[in-house]
Amino acid sequence: MSKPSAKLLQMLEEMDRLYGSPKPPAPPKPEAEILEWPKPIDCPSNLQMALDRAQEEFLRKRAELEAKAYSTSCHIGPGDSDWGDR
Repeated sequence: MSKPSAKLLQMLEEMDRLYGSPKPPAPPKPEAEILEWPKPIDCPSNLQMALDRAQEEFLRKRAELEAKAYSTSCHIGPGDSDWGDR
């Protein structure tokens, strides 16, 4: 592939100066939560216990998220249309 001509590079620099960069910088990536891989389950009763623990953890996390969302919601009074839906 041939190199761009000096005139083309000059035109691109002029366009960049006049109109700004064509592509905004990418936003920073959020940090990820690293989860530990579960150990293998060796019998059915352990499987049920693991499922029960996972369900309890899920329900606890969901309740925390709902409480956080509810605390920042603008629908928090008896006059609101969705009052009592929670």
